Formats: sequence, structure tokens, C-alpha cells
Amino acid sequence: MSEDNKLDYYVEFRGKLGLPGEPRRLTSLWKIVDRVRNFIERLFQRELCRVYRDAILLWDGSLTGGTVDTPMDVLSVSLEIAHENGDHVVGVSKVSRVKGPDGRTLINLLEDERRACFMDVHDLLSPNLRSRCLGRVLVVKFSPLGFTFRVDVAACKGEDFRVILGKVASTCGMYGYPEPLRKAHVYAYLTANEVLALQSYIVAKYGLTVLKPYDIRKVIFGPFG
Repeated sequence: MSEDNKLDYYVEFRGKLGLPGEPRRLTSLWKIVDRVRNFIERLFQRELCRVYRDAILLWDGSLTGGTVDTPMDVLSVSLEIAHENGDHVVGVSKVSRVKGPDGRTLINLLEDERRACFMDVHDLLSPNLRSRCLGRVLVVKFSPLGFTFRVDVAACKGEDFRVILGKVASTCGMYGYPEPLRKAHVYAYLTANEVLALQSYIVAKYGLTVLKPYDIRKVIFGPFG
């Protein structure tokens, strides 16, 4: 991907998620790479919603639509497909800066608790944010000594989100994070050595020339840049 073809890539991935036309504003190449990565993640999520039936699907992150990288339609269509197949979708966020009416960060509300518990904070969200959250927003401590997470539960119609929450809790270890999500992170992450090995393999196989990036900051500021 380069500055010359970044729009082509961006439009292609938008089309795969049912987003027509070109974006109103095109960001830098580095941000486009991140947008494409996000599109690929959303495509995988949608495909799993189609494949699995009567399951609990764990997503990394919140179920908030209407953002730059996740338009509302992208999220709502995936959740529709999931619910048609009897799937519940649960989004788990390790970090959240969402605050309540009193200015307190909601994810910190259970910091003094030493038991597995949850708090329904959905109605504490601002009306604008609440309208973009496609799941019930909770603050959850899955284990007594574990961390606190923001958890969004998009349950099928007529299902109790507390029952689903209990099933997710049964998969958590002592840090209070769902084991399936932990393993997904471990298997998907490439270490620096693995990245270097893959880059070396590609350079050797295709006879590529590696161009050293020119950093004007290093020229001007030296080691202080």
C-alpha cells in the first residue's frame, strides 16, 4: 500500500462491509493501514456471526458504533446476523475512558470490590453515547482478585444478559479475563523476532530492495529527536 493506491484499498474494504462510495475525508497512509486492519477484523467478526449458531461470541472491544473506524451499519448488520442465528455477542474492553454524570470513570467504580461482581452502568451514559451502544453496558469484575472491565452484552431478544454474563465468567482465570479471548490474543500476536523473520523471508523470496526511512528529526535533533 502506498500514497498512490491507498484510496483503492480503502474503498475495496469499505465495499466488503457494505459501505458505499468513497470516504468524505481520507487520512494519512499510516492511519489508513490501521483502518484496513480494523475492516479485516470486522469482516472476520461478521463471518463468525454467520457460521456459529446458539453460541456466545466474544469480541475484543466495545459494541459502540458510529465511530470513524466502525460505522453504525457495520456493527448493527453483524449483530443482526448473530441474533438471527441465536448467537449472543459480548464485547470486553480492557480500557475505557467513559465517565458518568459525576465525572467518575465508570470502569473504576468496582476498584474497591474484592469479589466477583458487576454493575449495570448503561443508564449512566450520556444520551448520545447510549444511542450508539448496541449492547447493554456493564462494569464487570469476573474474579475477586482480577481486573475490572467494561463489558457490552448484545443478547438475543428475550434472553437475560445476567445469564450470559455468568457463562462468560466461567471461562475466566484469576486475572478475570475470558480465557478464549486471552488465547486469541496470544495466537494472533507476532513478536518482534517473528516480524523480522517474516520481513527477511519476503525480501529474499521476491528480491526486494529495503529502503531506509529518512527521518528529518534525527538529522535536526540527533539523538535527542
